[in-house]
Amino acid sequence: IGPYGAYLADGSEYSGQYGLSPGELVEFHRQRLAYLARQNIDLIIFETIPSLAEIEAIVQLLSESGISLPVLLSVNCRNHERLADNHPLRDAVKLASQSPHIQAIGANCVQPDLLTNILSTFARHTTLPLLAYPNNGDLWDVEKKCWIARQSAFDETINWKSWLRSGAKIIGGCCRSTPEQTKRLVRFRNELMNNLSQLHPG
Repeated sequence: IGPYGAYLADGSEYSGQYGLSPGELVEFHRQRLAYLARQNIDLIIFETIPSLAEIEAIVQLLSESGISLPVLLSVNCRNHERLADNHPLRDAVKLASQSPHIQAIGANCVQPDLLTNILSTFARHTTLPLLAYPNNGDLWDVEKKCWIARQSAFDETINWKSWLRSGAKIIGGCCRSTPEQTKRLVRFRNELMNNLSQLHPG
């Protein structure tokens, strides 16, 4: 389930500047959550959530819904200390961690070179499992509504290892990630599991 900003299609999922109260955001998300909860699905992920008000709305909605499915929450950040709407990331983490429905928390659609520090901030304020699925490092131009390629020294293997050391339990990719990247991630995972099984047989 994406943020209200994705519905607006004006780039505000990267700023969180909606002008809506948490109560109004509850009503926006209520119908979509109810529809998905009736389907044959395994879990629900609220993702690219950029604002503290929207996290508050999600926590309130989950408490009212009686939903029994596992729920994951992934936020959008401007840096390792702030949500996209500039509220402290620690406040978002603490708020989400109070919900018995949210079983993992993390960040998505952020620059990959920010994630290690973002995960470290999460780890200081929650014991929930962490997830990390960044974009490929390109930049989104809100006005032109297009991606701008960015030359990046992004080393996937080094970053994946760093994210694991920072507490990530779920790793993937968001915008502009490719099937080839997913294949490389699967190979990395298989090699890691093989190495662990050799260290700890049985």
